[in-house]
Amino acid sequence: MPTPKLRIATAAGVALLAAHFGITALHVTPVNPLKVEHERLVSAWIGPVFEQNWKLFAPDPIAIDQGLLVRVRDAAGHETEFVDLSTPFLEDKHHNLLPTREGYQVSGVITRFIDARQVIVDAQGPDSTAGVFLSAEDLAAAEDGDRETYEQALLDLRDTARHHGADGDRAAQVQLRLVQHTFPRYSDRSNTGLGEITHATSPWLDAEGDLA
Repeated sequence: MPTPKLRIATAAGVALLAAHFGITALHVTPVNPLKVEHERLVSAWIGPVFEQNWKLFAPDPIAIDQGLLVRVRDAAGHETEFVDLSTPFLEDKHHNLLPTREGYQVSGVITRFIDARQVIVDAQGPDSTAGVFLSAEDLAAAEDGDRETYEQALLDLRDTARHHGADGDRAAQVQLRLVQHTFPRYSDRSNTGLGEITHATSPWLDAEGDLA
C-alpha cells in the first residue's frame, strides 16, 4: 500500500504535470482572450526552459543571427571591455552533446526583447525610425501593455547579461550591445559573402532595480 507521503507526492506531481501541459497548450494556441489574460504567467513559465521553437520546420533558412555583448561600470567609474556572451554558448551547443541551459537563457532573452520591441515598432507604421533600443519618445507613444512588456524584456536582458558577464557582481551600471548578422538568402549565398553585420548599443542602465 502506498504511504500517505507517496500519495501526496504523486498527487502533487500529477497536478504539476497537468498545470505544465495546460500552460503549454495555452502558449501554442492562437491569440484568444484567455491567453491574453494570462500572458505574463504563460511567458514566465514557458521561457526560457520550455520555449517553443519551430524553425526546424521552416521552409526558408534562418535569415538573422543575433548575439549579445555586455560591459559594466563600477561605482568608481571604471569600465570593462565588452564581453561576448553568445559565442561561448553557441560553441557549447555545437560541440557538447549535453549543452548547458544557460545558453538557451541568453538566446531566449534576446528573442523576447526583439519581439517586444518589434510590436511597438510595427504599431508606429512603415515609416518608423526607432532604433533597436527604443527611446523615451517611442515608449511614451506605445500602448501601456506593449511598453510594459518591452521594459520587462529589457530588464531580463540586462539581468541575464550582468549575471553572465565579467565583473557583474561589482557592476553599478550595465551597457548592452546587440549584434545582428543578416544572412543573404539561400539562392544568393554563393555570390554575396557573409551578408551584413550591424550592431546597436544601449544607454548605460542601472545594474539593479527598474529602468526609471
